[in-house]
Amino acid sequence: LEAPRPVVREAPPVQYGPLELRRREGGGGAHCWQTLHPSEFEVRGANYLRDGKKLPSDQTSSLLAVELFQSADTVYNVAGRPGAPTASLAARATEHPIRSVLVVNLVIPAQEGVYQLVFYFGVWAGDEGSGHATLLERFCSGSDAFRNARFKILPNVSEGSWLVKNGVGSTPALLGKTLKQRFHRGEGYFEVDVDCNSSPAAGRVVSLVKSYAKSLVVDLAFVIEAQSASELPERVIGCGRLAHIELNEARIPSFEAHSGA
Repeated sequence: LEAPRPVVREAPPVQYGPLELRRREGGGGAHCWQTLHPSEFEVRGANYLRDGKKLPSDQTSSLLAVELFQSADTVYNVAGRPGAPTASLAARATEHPIRSVLVVNLVIPAQEGVYQLVFYFGVWAGDEGSGHATLLERFCSGSDAFRNARFKILPNVSEGSWLVKNGVGSTPALLGKTLKQRFHRGEGYFEVDVDCNSSPAAGRVVSLVKSYAKSLVVDLAFVIEAQSASELPERVIGCGRLAHIELNEARIPSFEAHSGA
């Protein structure tokens, strides 16, 4: 007799929340996000303290959801609210099992109130005990001073005008040196809230990006800076691409209208 064939269960379609951006499929689309492999970004290599070399990052997480909404007042601890994508992310992680969620909440000034751009990264299971996993745990459980000294962004405008590319640059920046940050640890997640208008220089860059946002494709990566041999090599802890985002009130949903969702 022929052996019974295994039953293959397809993952159910993603049920997007009312504040979520749609995922970009293929090479086209606007007002959406796309996954990136972290090898697109160079980070400190294993021998960085000796040779100063940066190398493409290995992958340790997956971008699973992005929210974009407007609010009259800044919403902190976004991932802990009822209706947040946080609880459903394990089911979306078809690429690799995850052990926790890292959330980065970028607070951007709007004409009235703020826009909030929220990334949800699933941190892969299976590398516990490695240098970068230990560093991430130190970051999540450490002091705010430690966190502010280590949380780094790597920006890149992959499509857009020279003016914006020059203004944004591609140099890694420690966000806590110039911007106000808040941190929240909840069940299964850790959130970093970044006030992108809390320094004049950053405010000018954000204003420039907002003016051209619809014509831009922007890549972002986040890293916990390694400063000792035991913490190297660095790893991108989350990255993604934003394509042709429309920063206007008509396109972006209101948090207050969906706060009970």
